[in-house]
Amino acid sequence: MSKMLRFVLVFLASCCGVVATAAMAQGEIANAPDPFVHSRAGVEFPLALDGFTRQRVYQFDDRGEDISIGYRESGFPTPITVTIYVYPRSGSCSDSFASTVEPIMEYKGAKDLGADIDTQWSKAFAGQEQYFARFLVPAGSYGHDHPDLTSVAWVACPRNTSWVVKLRASYENEAAEPILRPLVDQIDWSMLLGRQ
Repeated sequence: MSKMLRFVLVFLASCCGVVATAAMAQGEIANAPDPFVHSRAGVEFPLALDGFTRQRVYQFDDRGEDISIGYRESGFPTPITVTIYVYPRSGSCSDSFASTVEPIMEYKGAKDLGADIDTQWSKAFAGQEQYFARFLVPAGSYGHDHPDLTSVAWVACPRNTSWVVKLRASYENEAAEPILRPLVDQIDWSMLLGRQ
């Protein structure tokens, strides 16, 4: 085999390996351990939290910094679906919040039911910059059969860190909202908040 052909084959094999590694690094993390630990922020996400069961863990980047964790509570007539995101901050916290609520308002007929700025929505993030908003998403707006839903968005940007923590949830029953805060507050955020 000529040196040139061998070089081309080695080069192509290494390129394929790099592409395959990058492709594998992004996507759903199958069989995520219990607890799943955000490798950069040090936050643990257990399989079960006070009636909620972890459904999936998704990694959006190659470094494992941009992660979402989906939880579901099935004790209500219509299940409550919650996704918690932890990712690096880029820009202001209000920008992160705006980019969180913008897609919700794109659903046909979605209505803003009110937002609270600098709220203390989560006790775990007390004293940190937090934003919370509630929306009405009309029946069928998500592209599948569902009743009118309340959709909520919460964003926290802990001081002296480079992280954003976000929660998105949708539910039919208004009684569901009070159980969202305890879900967030049960997670041990001390590593991310620098409170070891």
